[in-house]
Amino acid sequence: MATESENDIEIPPTGTQTEKSKKEFVWTQQATWLLVRTRLSMDADFNRPVCKMKKLWAIVAEKLYLELQERKMDLWMQQKALEERKIEAINNLARAISSLAEYRNTQSPNSG
Repeated sequence: MATESENDIEIPPTGTQTEKSKKEFVWTQQATWLLVRTRLSMDADFNRPVCKMKKLWAIVAEKLYLELQERKMDLWMQQKALEERKIEAINNLARAISSLAEYRNTQSPNSG
């Protein structure tokens, strides 16, 4: 016979689990080391806390979030710069092809 608490357990459908997993943070090795370094940098605060540990961990989480957002922004800026260089290279190539075509058009009447 199921107890009341057992009946309250809700198992989400498979689709929901998939959607949730897409939103979950993926702990890369770099992010894990960032967590470890951040926590170690606050070692004194954790050893002699003047507030609840939950508050300290919230500070760690905020520092991680800000650092990871900054890194994401840096990557975005690098990607944007790369895209701009690609566009510039394509435009340079287009100008070179246009110049070559123009040069050949001016040479054709003279050679005939």
